[in-house]
Amino acid sequence: MKPFYITTPIYYVNAQPHIGHVYSTLIGDVLKRYKKLSNNDVYLLTGTDEHGLKVDQSAQKANMTPKEFTDNISNIFRTYFNELQFDYDRFIRTTDEDHIDEVKKMWNVMYDKGDIYLGEYEGWYSISDETFVPENMIEDRIDIKTGELYKVYKETNNRVEKLVEKNYMFKLSKYKQQILEYIRQPDFIVPKFKQEEVIRTLESDLPDLSVSRKKTITTWGITVPNDPDHIIYVWLDALANYKTGGDGFGSDVFPADIHIIGKDILKFHAIYWIGFLLSCGLPLPKKILSHGWWLSDGVKMSKSLNNVVDPRKMITTYGLDEFRYFLLRESSFESDGNFTEGSIRTRIIELANTIGNLACRCLCTKLNPTDNIPNSYELVDILDIELVDKLNKMICDSDKYMKIPDIQTYIITIYNYSQEVNKYITSMEPWKLIKINTERFNQVKYNMLESLRIISILLSPILVEKTKIILGHLQINIIDKSMLRYGFFSEKNKINRDIEILFNKN
Repeated sequence: MKPFYITTPIYYVNAQPHIGHVYSTLIGDVLKRYKKLSNNDVYLLTGTDEHGLKVDQSAQKANMTPKEFTDNISNIFRTYFNELQFDYDRFIRTTDEDHIDEVKKMWNVMYDKGDIYLGEYEGWYSISDETFVPENMIEDRIDIKTGELYKVYKETNNRVEKLVEKNYMFKLSKYKQQILEYIRQPDFIVPKFKQEEVIRTLESDLPDLSVSRKKTITTWGITVPNDPDHIIYVWLDALANYKTGGDGFGSDVFPADIHIIGKDILKFHAIYWIGFLLSCGLPLPKKILSHGWWLSDGVKMSKSLNNVVDPRKMITTYGLDEFRYFLLRESSFESDGNFTEGSIRTRIIELANTIGNLACRCLCTKLNPTDNIPNSYELVDILDIELVDKLNKMICDSDKYMKIPDIQTYIITIYNYSQEVNKYITSMEPWKLIKINTERFNQVKYNMLESLRIISILLSPILVEKTKIILGHLQINIIDKSMLRYGFFSEKNKINRDIEILFNKN
């Protein structure tokens, strides 16, 4: 079977990482870890997008060369991702030599096919978004301080400028119908309403795309083959990283099984990237996951507002697993996430009261006078049968949600079952049963430990440190999906009693 190939966006290096960058890569990391539970070969690609006018300008402001600037910021991204324990296989940079070669190769294929031609572009351009903007996406704004009238790109609210340039153009319109037919596949874009948005875009006019910039504007980019006066448009350069990275894993890895992206770059992946691939005669991606932005107290993060949330500070303040859990539990892919100090504390309390409480109850010395795990018994009590039925349903449902993928609902499914187990323990009162009914106590204890084990395996892609502690107390070092079944434990298994407090609610 072809290895499962997951990609994140490559992140623009004009500024340091924030939680939006972390969120995209975290999703990829979780999907990879879950896939690995089935012993699948999985490859995760992430990295940095380092060319273009905006990077060139940022480097000048920092009194650095573009290469010095991108080396510095790219290393910061890599450091952050390592501290978050992201299990990526390659951190790609668009300044990598093999990537530059791949971009030129794709350009030559499209040019030789007649899909790239020298023409003139006249229209609007957003430097902040590094994109050409159609007329119907332009909106007038007034600066309330100066009274200045200016125009913005409606999707991002970034300023645009009018350009008239002699650029190389890509015949995107030629592939309009093929792109439209391809993205109409069920579940190709998740969430579904994003797929419908792209379809509506394609059903309107689709102009050809400018794919170069004159070197009089910026020299920081890949030179167009056979034309030293132009550099290749940053989005063609950036999107090609998925091909470079796929080839780096082996020819059987490309295309991507899932592209994980923010909602603001959906059109580049669902329209431009598909068009480039069709022109090159390359296989197309299987799925695109488009998630929302992260806000801070309901406001879009920006350096000017000083409301950018630093991932490293969050890890130091709240803990690695707590931060990972918050990002995935708090936000669905259908809407923007909202960071507040109160909301992250609420999620930590949620973890402490469910998973933390369950682990303490299951592994306390009071209910485990020895390190033995009892044999499983025939389920005769209706409450035991109901609990195991709920367990099996939770296993099936969680797998279904991860395949969509819908990680928030995946977490909620496990969380709800964890609450059910805590209710079961409260109603069974094992601390009393141990004194008066050993056989019944052993059955209840077995159900508790099996539930804790399966919950911990399912949460292991998210809580990478705390589930390792729990499973270590259950003396389980290697996990896979074959263990997601009731009845795994036997009397030969042992436990380590009295687990420490996992989540600090203060």
